[in-house]
Amino acid sequence: MIKHKGTKVVLTGALTIGSLLVTAGASYSEEQQIESSASPTYDVSQEDPFSDIDENYWAFTEINWGVGQGLIYGYDDDTFRPSEKATQAQFLAILTRFAGEELDESTSDDHWADVHYDYLEERNFPIVGDATHSERNNPVRRGDIARILGAYLGEDLSENEAIQFLYDSDLSTGRDGDQTIDGFGADDSLNRAQLVTFMYRMAEKGHMDLIGLEDPPSDHEDSNNDDSDNDAGDSEENYDTDDTPTLIDTFKGYASVDETLDDADVRDIESVYEDFQEIAANSSFVASMDGTGTTAMLTNDDVSITAAYHGTDILTSNKKITRAQLKYANNHVKEGYRTLAEAAHIIIPAISEDDYYHIIQESHEKTENFTLKKTESYYQDSTDYLLSIGQVGADGVTGIGITKAKKEGDS
Repeated sequence: MIKHKGTKVVLTGALTIGSLLVTAGASYSEEQQIESSASPTYDVSQEDPFSDIDENYWAFTEINWGVGQGLIYGYDDDTFRPSEKATQAQFLAILTRFAGEELDESTSDDHWADVHYDYLEERNFPIVGDATHSERNNPVRRGDIARILGAYLGEDLSENEAIQFLYDSDLSTGRDGDQTIDGFGADDSLNRAQLVTFMYRMAEKGHMDLIGLEDPPSDHEDSNNDDSDNDAGDSEENYDTDDTPTLIDTFKGYASVDETLDDADVRDIESVYEDFQEIAANSSFVASMDGTGTTAMLTNDDVSITAAYHGTDILTSNKKITRAQLKYANNHVKEGYRTLAEAAHIIIPAISEDDYYHIIQESHEKTENFTLKKTESYYQDSTDYLLSIGQVGADGVTGIGITKAKKEGDS
């Protein structure tokens, strides 16, 4: 696919503008015609390269435009995966391409998107300079998008100010249409189709020139929505908390015990399966249950995730669940780690999704995807949960076991 170095896309023609941060289900009439100063070199409608996108898809035109301009690409299996969550790194890469820059990702030293982060950091963009690997690979927050786009247009703004700036610039109507700070959904994420549609709207409004900031971004008080009533949930900003499980050596002072898991955390497997179905509805995964009705599964062409509770009488109302377990097959496929973290949070919600994600990433990196045959253990003080993560069964299968444990000397 051809990238257009230095190209500034100018869209002409009328479009009815709804929310810039659009959600799936929006529709566009056949009469809405799109033209650009650089004609797309990759015509989705003629080549039909994506098995999961056709001309009836709500964002077909926008995806066609984004691929044609070299802003975003499909996958080797001929899918676009429009419902897959867009990561922070993917967003910034699209942003620099949108600005007309063709950066050589092969020169990145540590993370594939280093060149994009370096380019934007030199122009004093917020967020990018302090972004950890985990944050780069996490779904990008809409609040961070607002601040970054403010800087793109030359404005050094707090998160709330940036949200209001998007409203005032007619670049967003918010999630509820009322243009409120809470209604923007700062802690929510975007999928790939929504993100490319977002950039399409930016081009349609003529906001293509990257301005950046003259000085480093200010340390705004409300950058993390401190004055908002929103619950940040599993946002990465809440990672360093007292509830974060810490890496331990189970041979020195910790021992698993045959103790029932907290009732509030043990869920009916049917409820787990329903949540897995929601994940599947917005991703490439398929949700299913095993024949015994005790294991919920998520599978796609690359990986498989299974989740179950173990203990006595698990099919009766007299539950004594002493262990929760997840298995992840093809553990070298990092793209599935976030979904594995979602699944782990569903089956034991006392530990946040971001904490699970950190544990999964860290343990796989330290053990080279457990080819070193080592088990890593993490302990959550507030709940006495012990997480053991390592290889189970065949090579390439990661197991996460969650049990109750006691510290040495505890009664």
